[in-house]
Amino acid sequence: MAGQIHEACRAPGTEWVLLANHEIKKGEAQVFPKNDQVESGSFGTEGDALFLNLNQQYSDKKFTADDGLMTFQIRYPKRQGTQTLTWRQSNSPLSKKVTGFAIQHNQINAFKQGSQSFNGMCRSSHANSLLDGQGDHGNWFYSVGTQALWHGSIPGPRGTGSNVNHHTSGVKQVQLWIKVRDVVAINRARAFAINENDFSSIKAMEKVGWTASKNMHHHHRGYGKQTTSGAVCDTGDNYWGFAGGNPIGTLTLTAPIDSFAEIDVGNCFSRGKVIVTVNGKEIIVAKTGEGSKKSLFTVKEGDTITITEHHVSIMRLNSLKFYAVMEQPTQYAVQSVEEECKAINKNDFSNVLNMMKVGWVPGQGTGNHKHMAKVFRQGRGGAVCDNHKGNYWAWAGGRAVGTMSLVSPVSTDVTIDFGNCWNQGFVGVYRTRNGDEEEMATAQVGQGEEKVTFAVLKGDTIIIKDVGVAIIRINSVAFASCESDKCEAEHCSTWDCAHWCECFDNDMSGSGGVYESNNCFDNDEDTCQC
Repeated sequence: MAGQIHEACRAPGTEWVLLANHEIKKGEAQVFPKNDQVESGSFGTEGDALFLNLNQQYSDKKFTADDGLMTFQIRYPKRQGTQTLTWRQSNSPLSKKVTGFAIQHNQINAFKQGSQSFNGMCRSSHANSLLDGQGDHGNWFYSVGTQALWHGSIPGPRGTGSNVNHHTSGVKQVQLWIKVRDVVAINRARAFAINENDFSSIKAMEKVGWTASKNMHHHHRGYGKQTTSGAVCDTGDNYWGFAGGNPIGTLTLTAPIDSFAEIDVGNCFSRGKVIVTVNGKEIIVAKTGEGSKKSLFTVKEGDTITITEHHVSIMRLNSLKFYAVMEQPTQYAVQSVEEECKAINKNDFSNVLNMMKVGWVPGQGTGNHKHMAKVFRQGRGGAVCDNHKGNYWAWAGGRAVGTMSLVSPVSTDVTIDFGNCWNQGFVGVYRTRNGDEEEMATAQVGQGEEKVTFAVLKGDTIIIKDVGVAIIRINSVAFASCESDKCEAEHCSTWDCAHWCECFDNDMSGSGGVYESNNCFDNDEDTCQC
């Protein structure tokens, strides 16, 4: 029965990825060969008794924390006594030297003895090992990628504390793991911190990701209470700043998450203007005397939000909010596909935040004109926008095409009841799959309740657009079935024995198979009795 080395240690909100495994088994290769594959850090035998997966993007933030360090762990599953050693370092274990080494504080005396201490993982100076934990010493204890046995074993820990004994340092199995940071949770937490809008100092702002151009003056007292333009710079809890002389000053922030956002900015000087852009596209402009102008917009993770003061103005930043984390980040734990599907089917269109919680994404400008009272009872197109049954209506300003989109959480049929409640343009429903967009249906002028049913696959994007100065009206969305296939191989890392017994498919097992591609490895132990 297929087992999972990968699941051997998984803490809440974190995950460990196996980088190397070496288990001495009778009748199988005992050590790693000396070849180019092993030297490069990528190697595996059937059953993965000998396994190297060291070629990782270690600089990626899923591994590297903000302080530049990664967390590694050696495990000795068959050793009596202490079986793990956890530490941090800043470089790849394939490097020639260790940098940034810091052992976990509560293990400071574990496997340690003077000059022969463990000091991080790097390439071994010994001919019989790819890596070891004594890179600055001729010994090769804490060996990983062992290429010759030592006293019939793998050179393991050098001892514990002052208890050093060569003949108890040999082990029959060693594993090297690296911790994967929960990037989604980290980014949500940063968005939540940004939403606190702590503008008390530029250092406080930099801590959550704001970056100011070098020539900026921050919280200049001489301009704090000036009323030259009719807008006071200092309101007590906001930010204001400008560049000295005639240069252009900027504040920038990289969006940590996909979200609907709201920014409140102003210009508190008698000249110039303050402009907000997202990836260079203008979102809002604050002119002289406008101390508070708000705009709603959509961002994707990695988008650049820039506030610029032009022509000797003074920028005033009152607030920035990411609606996707308007509550505590723990509120947004990943739901099962069934829960997500059922939440969408409830059709809670009462506000944009509730819609976004279940997966709706407003396009640029669409949220600026959502549920506008001045049009909710108008009948210019023959269809009233507000059907008094809790529906949704919105449009993008000017001639921009407004959108509301949703990624399907399941594979099933979906029925959408929609309309166009304006006297121009049309509202279209589209399905995007693998980058190809297909029109499913349209609602013309006067058509407030059009229904369309079509098939979707999990991951398809459903898009509703207002085209040609129309107004989107969404009455309901209904997925025919919210059940998911729990036996899909992509879920194998979450299976217990009951799932393995029900779902196991021999065609997906083996080296390089579907299960391995989803981090589920066969450990050759029949631990599940089916």
